[in-house]
Amino acid sequence: MTNKKMTDNTKIILASGSPRRKELLSQAGLDFSIEISDVDETVDTQDAEKTVKELAERKADAVAKKHLRGEATGKLQNEVEENMQRNANCEQGEASNDSQDKVNSKEELLIVSADTVVALDNHVIGKPKDEEDALKILMSLSGKTHDVYTGVCCISMLDGNVTTKDCFVVRTAVTMYDFDESEALEYIASGEPMDKAGAYGIQGIGARLVEKIDGDYNNVVGFPLATFLRRMGKIELNGKLYKVEKLLGKGKGGYSFLVSKDEKNYVLKQIHHEPCSYYQFGDKIQSELNDYKRLKEIGIRLPLMLDVDVEKERILKEYIEGSIIYDLVLNDQMKDEYVQQMKDMCQLLYPAKTNIDYFPTNFVVQGNEIYYIDYECNNYMEEWNFENWGIKYWSKTPEFIQYVENHK
Repeated sequence: MTNKKMTDNTKIILASGSPRRKELLSQAGLDFSIEISDVDETVDTQDAEKTVKELAERKADAVAKKHLRGEATGKLQNEVEENMQRNANCEQGEASNDSQDKVNSKEELLIVSADTVVALDNHVIGKPKDEEDALKILMSLSGKTHDVYTGVCCISMLDGNVTTKDCFVVRTAVTMYDFDESEALEYIASGEPMDKAGAYGIQGIGARLVEKIDGDYNNVVGFPLATFLRRMGKIELNGKLYKVEKLLGKGKGGYSFLVSKDEKNYVLKQIHHEPCSYYQFGDKIQSELNDYKRLKEIGIRLPLMLDVDVEKERILKEYIEGSIIYDLVLNDQMKDEYVQQMKDMCQLLYPAKTNIDYFPTNFVVQGNEIYYIDYECNNYMEEWNFENWGIKYWSKTPEFIQYVENHK
């Protein structure tokens, strides 16, 4: 895993000229340089997953070869074990003279490359050749679910030698609205589709064609940031680096990571901007701040907000360690007193004309007290209160069992 090799001195090289990938890595607060790999992107397979993995690896290999100690020839994957063994047998500072022109002794590099394709029925769809081709592609996607695959390859190097290589593929399913030809032509006239695989950009005007997605939104944009950060192992908030221990979960508003610093655990939430058909946030980071303030004033027991990075849209929260209500229900360990505590909490919420997200994944038991670990709240609507909606998932009801089945 890449995170085992990362240190604060690691220099990151993005082996891509994609402005979207550059933007996403910048959003993550990472310092990096760009070295565009000039490789042949023809492959002899139509398998989407194999295609993106092979191309991502090819791009990373090309850049890594420029930084290898001595002369680099042949495919890099065939040299990994040899270079790792050489690195183990050489003392620091033993680099040959010609290697000093390429790298400095003890230099640590992480080379990151990616390749993204759109696939319908596992048939790869590239960028449109012209407007006629763009229309053909868009109409083939209309009303259907297709897949977006991004292959990522991370090569770690120490003093001109390859230490690790981590390549992975992330898939996101995208369902398009059943749009007609006139709507497709209107979109094509914007010019946006012409340089994009699948002839649309979900981060732009093309979002109006997308009904829903299943998976990582950023993966559709061109880089699975959450998976990458988890593997890389670090995330920044206001100039401080936190070690990513694991991804806790994904909600309507963002990804939540368990992070640590100075032997203390925290929760760090990264806001995302994927569309949600049944809920509108507006300014998501401001919504989080407003909701937190509102719930604190009402007196709801919840984790403290410790730090906010508005520019990077990140929030650092107190980590409430304990059992999640959802898991207690699933494992037949639920207690009636927790339901009563939830009802007591409602006695604070309802007079304040407020609802929260009562789903059991949002509640943790610590010291026999329940905490609401999300900050989301809404104006009160009776149909969405605890008694009419939330309670359905606080025991093994048919609704709870169906949810478990649907999310296996």
